[in-house]
Order: sequence, then C-alpha cells, then structure tokens
Amino acid sequence: MPALPPSTKSRGAHPVTPATAGTARPAPGTLPGRSPGGKSSGAGHPGPSRRRALTLVFAPSTDGDRLLWPREARAVAVEQLKRWGMPDGLRDRVELVVSELVTNAVSHGEGRVTMCLTAGGAGLRVTVADESPLLPVPRDAGPDQENGRGLLLVAGYSNDYGVDPDGTVWAWFDTAAQPATT
Repeated sequence: MPALPPSTKSRGAHPVTPATAGTARPAPGTLPGRSPGGKSSGAGHPGPSRRRALTLVFAPSTDGDRLLWPREARAVAVEQLKRWGMPDGLRDRVELVVSELVTNAVSHGEGRVTMCLTAGGAGLRVTVADESPLLPVPRDAGPDQENGRGLLLVAGYSNDYGVDPDGTVWAWFDTAAQPATT
C-alpha cells in the first residue's frame, strides 16, 4: 500500500487493496449511479489492460477536511507512479491532472470521491468519480475569473480526456513513447 510522504497527515484515506476492499473503504463499483462493477466505459479511447491499478476512496465521514483530499490524492498518485517506474515528466503531468480532477470533485461534487489509476499496455488512465447525480460540465471562464480553467489544464496535460455517461471523468496518458525509470 503506498504510504504518504511524512509531511502529509492523512485522516484515513488510503488505497483500496484486495486485503482492505470492503473493510476499510468501499470497493470500486459501490458508488450509487456508477456503472455496474465500477467499470468506466472510457468512451472515446480504448482502455488499457488491467495489469496495474490503484483505487483511492475518500469518504466525508472518515477522511476529514475535503479540501485536503486533492493534496493526499496527488501524494499517493505520485508515489504509486514512482513504484510503477513511470518517468518524472509523466508523473508531473499526472500529478497536475489528479489535482484538478479531485479538486473539481471536491468543489462541485457530493459524497465520496474515488480516484483510480490504471496502467497497462501503452497507457495510463486516471478516473475520478463522486456521488453527485449531476454530470460535470466545462465552464467558459472569462479573463478576469479565478476559476473555470481546470479542464483546459487536463486537456493540455493529458493525451485525451472525457466524461462517461455515469459522470466519471477520465484522462488518458500515452506511455508507449515514455522511457521507464528504474
């Protein structure tokens, strides 16, 4: 299980592993309104093989201040990508995308927030879902607005992104041309 850096104080959110699924946090697919089995269709892009995966679930009743969830998600994602041998440049891009997607779920969503990283084949897929019945909608931020550009960053730093019909937001990163680190 990936550990948070010493400077990060987690209030309980942690990756769901086979040993903790169903005990410490809900297993994928338990969020109301999500597709059966917790699988995301990945409309617009073929999904990677399921060789390596990490699921992180934040629950309002047990994981403290929602505003800290993006920071914890970034820390866990970066640590996991290091373990998988992903290069620094890719880790940096994924870190920014994780931050934006989890921040959007915290700011505009409801209930639990679930982030999944799935690596395999020639790609890495990041998905973020919450329990809101509303679909995420990109905003057209004006030049003087402080917010509303998060999905533009996601589009710029990922190779592809989208929203599944169930509201799961996903970003795809091509790893075929990325040299692995050791």
